Amino acid sequence: MPIRLASTFSRFMALLLVMILVGYLGYLIRAQYLAQRELQGQSATRIIRGVEKRADAVSYFLQERMNDVKDIAASRDLAVYFENRALGMSMEYGLRASIDALREYVSSYDVKKQLGDNPLFSHILIIGSTGETLVEYPAQKFLARSKQMWRKQLTGKHEETQIIQDEQQLLLAAPVIFKGTYSGHVVAWIDPALVFQHFIQEDSSEKWRTDALVMNGAYLYVTDDKTGRGLPRNLLPDLSSWKQGGSIPFSIQPEQSGPIWMAGALVPVPGSPLSLGVFFVDPMNAA
Repeated sequence: MPIRLASTFSRFMALLLVMILVGYLGYLIRAQYLAQRELQGQSATRIIRGVEKRADAVSYFLQERMNDVKDIAASRDLAVYFENRALGMSMEYGLRASIDALREYVSSYDVKKQLGDNPLFSHILIIGSTGETLVEYPAQKFLARSKQMWRKQLTGKHEETQIIQDEQQLLLAAPVIFKGTYSGHVVAWIDPALVFQHFIQEDSSEKWRTDALVMNGAYLYVTDDKTGRGLPRNLLPDLSSWKQGGSIPFSIQPEQSGPIWMAGALVPVPGSPLSLGVFFVDPMNAA
């Protein structure tokens, strides 16, 4: 009888030990899973925080460029032109000299305002109150090929610089006010590729990682998928229903591959209608 009791007790203890070990292993597995999920969540947060910092840099850059356009609109050279025109001067007698001085002033921005080896403005246009061209620099380089849809967005009611999207171009426009009256606009083109490459492009080897410059739900510039990293154009998400802030899950279906869960976010560029988009493999659903 004592032997049977000892045997029963031994089996009980062995079973209890197994249950404790199983419970402990379960605890370790759950703790590891939760820790991994936390790290994955931190990874997504880190990516978005990095984009927010770059959005601040883009905002500062655009504020400086808006100041440049305002400076042209308020320049002494432009005021002299309007003063001479108000005096009734013709092109032959004084007005052409004012235009030449204004064109020289505008062309100076090619040298004194650069990012790397590139001029900050790819094109600068000054128009009068009826839309007539006063100065175009570089002359006839762009305007003749443009559909000029941006003209419909200009209005003398705006007292501050506008940021306008025209096809895949980024435009800054400032009104010209002469003696309290709307007298025209200064419009300056900025190449989105220049902004993207200097302030937005993330040097990452992560497959499918894509950064984008976005305005009004449209892509102005995205990571070049020729590098084998970014999403091909046909896999980019439709942003028309996306809201700024937070991480949004979506899936893609690459050729000869199963579906891949992605995450993305739209980060506003302060003081502008622009956003920075970022898309990456969702770490919360990664295999």
